[in-house]
Amino acid sequence: MDALNLTLGVVVIGRNESARLHRTLESATQSGAPVVYVDSRSTDDSVAIARACGVEVVQMAAAAVPSAALARNLGFEHLTAHWPSVR
Repeated sequence: MDALNLTLGVVVIGRNESARLHRTLESATQSGAPVVYVDSRSTDDSVAIARACGVEVVQMAAAAVPSAALARNLGFEHLTAHWPSVR
């Protein structure tokens, strides 16, 4: 996929998802689209797994009240900041 013509990005959100995360990210990265994992303060090794899969990681701030909507929006903001053609 041509990096200059990307219009699709993937945001994966989670908290303590280490049991399923590797499989999910492996599948998402096969698309060739940029993938961002937004972590909602996991206490397991979810962040390490995401980094090992080579995806961008955004960690939710400690002051934020975790929610799926907030995580999704943070991920989308990260995608559009790093890949402006993603919509």
